[in-house]
Amino acid sequence: MKASRREPAAFADAARRLSNRNLKPIPDGLRSTAVVIFGPPGAGKGTQTQKLSELFSVPRIATGEMIREEVRRRTEFGRRIEKGLAEGQFVDDETIFGMLERRLRREDLQRGLLLDGFPRTAPQARQLESVATQFGIEIRAFELKASREVLIRRLSGRRVCEKCGAVFHQESEPPRRENVCDDCGSELSIRDDDSAEVINPRLDIHDEATVPAIRELTQVLMRQGRKVEPIDAEQAPESVTRNLLERLRNE
Repeated sequence: MKASRREPAAFADAARRLSNRNLKPIPDGLRSTAVVIFGPPGAGKGTQTQKLSELFSVPRIATGEMIREEVRRRTEFGRRIEKGLAEGQFVDDETIFGMLERRLRREDLQRGLLLDGFPRTAPQARQLESVATQFGIEIRAFELKASREVLIRRLSGRRVCEKCGAVFHQESEPPRRENVCDDCGSELSIRDDDSAEVINPRLDIHDEATVPAIRELTQVLMRQGRKVEPIDAEQAPESVTRNLLERLRNE
């Protein structure tokens, strides 16, 4: 499946350097491990989980992308949640967990997985602990941190291709032709939840719902002698990737 993000040259070069350092395809300690990446909208969760998925050859599960695909396909579920998504709201816990549980039963997760967008609430964090115990999965968690000013700038400049899923940014990753996808030539658009009137409510919802999820998962991890590890997400993307790799490889 085609990657959803066109990488700038510096990012691609950094990935090649990391891959050429005689590293194992996946660290032994990450086998049967769920790596959770927390962070507000615009922090780079999708970018980082996609890169780690490529470097470690493990599946990436992005609940937000799964939901948006349902909306794009105009399924019954997609039509039901479309209005709430456009207003920056979360999908209910039961629906999200049902989607995740079905995905966890597939055989390609035996070597581990990366979670982008789950858990987003405290009940989801408790559900993750339960399902991790059921499937014999260890949890590692990181929080990408950035100021609201940086997040708003990133989100307001993001442009997406609805046809192939490629993501661009007006400042940091502009397309070669204005508002035209480099990969398939389709017109680029602004996601409904990236519009100016929705960005601040989205960030408020994150603070209200996801911060308690981080606290809940912290309690879960403390029982295992771990914690949710903070990562400076205002760095360049390749620096964030390197930081995550170093944390994952150092037990």
